[in-house]
Amino acid sequence: MDIKTFVFKTINLFTDTIGLLLFGNVVYLTIKYKDLHTLCHVLLGLYSLSHACSKVVLLPNYILYVLQSTIPTYICVLIVLIPGTLMMGVFTFMVSIGIDRMLGICFPFWLALS
Repeated sequence: MDIKTFVFKTINLFTDTIGLLLFGNVVYLTIKYKDLHTLCHVLLGLYSLSHACSKVVLLPNYILYVLQSTIPTYICVLIVLIPGTLMMGVFTFMVSIGIDRMLGICFPFWLALS
């Protein structure tokens, strides 16, 4: 195990853990408070949930790197595939939030009525 790679992977895991906590906080607050149930806030919550899944993907890889062990292929597929499919929504939610905000700027009275 190279010390330089270990340090970089540890720093990456630390920053991703902070991101996971912050994205999880956005999801929790969006669900908890009824004032945050507008379309834009729900899209931001889903966007944060997708990003949180992208942060979770790195944890098993780091653990396997530190332990220097191997796992069966089907477990590896499940570890990567399930959060990976949830991560695919990141770009979709980003575009949806952008379109929602653009419509809010172009048609402010129409958005206020709905």
